[in-house]
Amino acid sequence: MIGKFISTSDSKFQALDKYISVSEDRFQNLKAGQRHLQDSVHNLETQVGQIAKLLSERNQGSLSSDSEVNPKQKQHLKAISLRSGKKLQPSNSP
Repeated sequence: MIGKFISTSDSKFQALDKYISVSEDRFQNLKAGQRHLQDSVHNLETQVGQIAKLLSERNQGSLSSDSEVNPKQKQHLKAISLRSGKKLQPSNSP
């Protein structure tokens, strides 16, 4: 009777030990995920702060006198088509 109790208790303790081990692994994964989220939030806060600083330095209600060229528009114009369908040839001057 005691032998049966000991063998049953031993198997239950092994199952409990395995459950605790799996739970600890899951907890460590959750902690790592939380740290990753905290780092992401910190990076977003930094970026929002930088954007807010840039926006506060701009003059309100006026356009910038120093225009910036759109990098996509740095390519040379290849052809122009008018609404009438007439096509203009590109000029050789820059």
